[in-house]
Amino acid sequence: MGLMLTTCSADGVMRIYEAPDVMNLSQWSLQQEISCKPSCSCISWSPSSSRAHAPMIAVGSDDSNTAYSGKVHIYEYIENTRFVSW
Repeated sequence: MGLMLTTCSADGVMRIYEAPDVMNLSQWSLQQEISCKPSCSCISWSPSSSRAHAPMIAVGSDDSNTAYSGKVHIYEYIENTRFVSW
């Protein structure tokens, strides 16, 4: 995993970008788009360097208008399928 950036938005979509050239950070490629059930308000990336633990992303929602209020969804990186929800 190289230089990556993850965003989340109120429309409930998490996007993962990667910089193909670390010497030119003005260009980022969209690597993956994941639809989350609630609107997203915060995100935390855990890039594990250990082979025993896969990289994970925690996506939180503070949307009080849905059943997902105050929830956190955990996504784990699996080589064949990319990020999958727990």
